Amino acid sequence: MKTHLIFDLGGTLIFDPYDGTLAKLSARPLRDKLEIIIGRDDVDSFLGRWRVENSTYNFPFASHFLQEEAWIARAAWPNYSRGSISDVEAFPSWTIEVLQTYRRVALDVIRSQSHLEDLRTALGAARERGYRLSVASNDRYFATAAMLAASDLINLFDFIATSEGLSFETEGAEKPSAIFFEALQRSTGLPFDQCNTYYIGDDETRDIASTKGLNIRTIRFLGNVSESKSWLDNRRTTAADFAFANYSEFLQLINSGVLEQSITRAVSQKTDRETHLGDGTTRLERKGTVLDRRTILRDLAVAAAGAAVWDGILSGAKPESWQTLIKLIPEKAPTFEERLGPFQLKAAKTLFGDHAEVVKLVGGRAHYQYPNEMHPDDEWACESVGV
Repeated sequence: MKTHLIFDLGGTLIFDPYDGTLAKLSARPLRDKLEIIIGRDDVDSFLGRWRVENSTYNFPFASHFLQEEAWIARAAWPNYSRGSISDVEAFPSWTIEVLQTYRRVALDVIRSQSHLEDLRTALGAARERGYRLSVASNDRYFATAAMLAASDLINLFDFIATSEGLSFETEGAEKPSAIFFEALQRSTGLPFDQCNTYYIGDDETRDIASTKGLNIRTIRFLGNVSESKSWLDNRRTTAADFAFANYSEFLQLINSGVLEQSITRAVSQKTDRETHLGDGTTRLERKGTVLDRRTILRDLAVAAAGAAVWDGILSGAKPESWQTLIKLIPEKAPTFEERLGPFQLKAAKTLFGDHAEVVKLVGGRAHYQYPNEMHPDDEWACESVGV
């Protein structure tokens, strides 16, 4: 089954150039363009107001990274309303000229972003493994293409979609609405359930929670350190299937091969019904879909083993494995969301990469129900990986 990685753009592939661009606009010679209309003494207050408008005011398809004329006009309103604009006839053209200058400088700032080299390496590795790569973002169609071109990323992707572009055919196609993903699925021609489909983004609401109920797994990028805004939910916790903090970690995740495993996305136990079969296996039924428990556990075995490092004690492992695991165990146990990240995959690979001998995985409240024997899930997992 093909693996399809779909990336958000802003804050994931490209970092916000806003602060760097405004810093350049506030210095000469670019500052001269602002003083033509605003006046020398009011430029700093105008730039401060522009920052507030960008953080608090949002509208459909707004391109925060390349900006829109509306934020410039709103930032200039205090000056305009008190009559301190030097030329009201020239003002409409001035706002467009400022926008053009901003966009030109912003694309230069994007070109110099330091993470791009590691990002290109990771995307190249994904292509070598045969992954399909797409971009799907809340943005103007031309802004997304311009930023991908400036960052020298555009030729690494097979498909590029934006909320504005999708909405020309499908009204309301903007994250976090499910309409966005439904329109995206039609446009790519790759049904989510026919691929190992992942959506990768930095926004917990728009990129992670928005895929709930869809045949999409999620990967949260935690390397965007921007503060949350009206258009960005940048909380530091995540419900994503995987997470990474930089693109070196993402490369490790790609090279691990775990993204190529066909795993049916987990759902709440309240919507599942277990059926114990006569051959000793268990079947899960959900909304007409039958999932074989053995198959699920086989696919999850390596990832589950990585999580089990934190829950229990390993006995019988080879000495070399123990030495490596000691280096991997942190001072405190990770959260549930962190357990299946790239860091834990290293531990799982140490255990099962060369079929290291492991006698028992124990620990956790549920295991006490099975004294002197293995928990059934552990038994299936160990059997599945051949230990």
